[in-house]
Amino acid sequence: MPGGMTRKTRLALLVAALPPASAAAWALAHPAHAASGWGLAAKLAGVAGLAFLFYGLGWFGLLPRFLARRLTSLVIVLVGASTLVFGALRLAPGDPVDAILGEQAQPEDRARVRKALCLDEPLLVQYNDCFWDEVLDGSLGKTFDVTPRPVVELIADNFPATIELAIAGMLVALLVSLPLGIAAALRHATWVDHLSTAFALAGIAIPAFWLGPMLLLAFTVGLSWLPTPGETDRPLAALLLPAITLGTALAAKLTRMVRSSLLEVLGDEYVVTARAKGLPERVILLKHVLRNALIPVVTVMGIQFGALLTGAIVTEKVFARSGLGTLLLEAIQQRNYPVVQGTVLLIAALYVTVNLMTDVTYAVIDPRVRLDR
Repeated sequence: MPGGMTRKTRLALLVAALPPASAAAWALAHPAHAASGWGLAAKLAGVAGLAFLFYGLGWFGLLPRFLARRLTSLVIVLVGASTLVFGALRLAPGDPVDAILGEQAQPEDRARVRKALCLDEPLLVQYNDCFWDEVLDGSLGKTFDVTPRPVVELIADNFPATIELAIAGMLVALLVSLPLGIAAALRHATWVDHLSTAFALAGIAIPAFWLGPMLLLAFTVGLSWLPTPGETDRPLAALLLPAITLGTALAAKLTRMVRSSLLEVLGDEYVVTARAKGLPERVILLKHVLRNALIPVVTVMGIQFGALLTGAIVTEKVFARSGLGTLLLEAIQQRNYPVVQGTVLLIAALYVTVNLMTDVTYAVIDPRVRLDR
């Protein structure tokens, strides 16, 4: 059972109480919108309560402290990211009504559309009525279109293509980095190691918006080996170039990580002991070295998988693929606020969840890691 409340905990409680208290104060100052203000205060208080529920479960030993801290940060990151996007969209220049009706629309038509889109209300009312209410009912709002549809349906239509591309990019990175990194470590200071270093530097330096068109020019236009981005009769072949484009930078990072981790572990005493006992190099490498050397590699993989989702925005645009990236870019151009907010919320949730799963995977790879510390 823990002792008294620490200074850090008191500060966290104070910070968590500020948003609902601010919303309540706004409700008192604006009686005409009191319902929205008090509703927002209740929702923010619920979010703060959920965060402190996770924190408290860890504090009282009902949940591993590590997991409790990560769940608490997950709630804070999701709410913070979506709130920042909500505010940034409405501060950015441009009007969604212009994107729907055009700049020559009549004032009365513009007023009707603005009211239908909840754009004629104060920001805090929009935040409660047109964001929180729609997030909590599961629809994530409706698109700013002539024929509105729930944002969650639009995301569901595009999400599989982005996940497919991200997984393919990760597979490309692993298939390249693991053999090349292992070979560079086992052939340290040889031409293999130098080749690995050159690939890593080139892979990090070459941007995806240049590599993608070059691959298209070489293998689609020049050699005609692979289909154009618009072809759908050969989906696996059409996925190859986008996966290479997306996975090259990650492959370069993982190659250097695998090499450095293996070199560090190969010099440990237990590896020297295993060799002195006469164990085959293959057994030493697979059973002893890789198991310990892969921990930092898994860390990078988990963190970079979220980056692959955001990196897919450029790759999807270059190869004219459908997905969250294309959906997000089009929504930003059209000032389609609900679609941008829903897409960013999903990407943030995936990013934080993958990082949490990565940390939990540590215990599977190395039993010495204790998540409750």
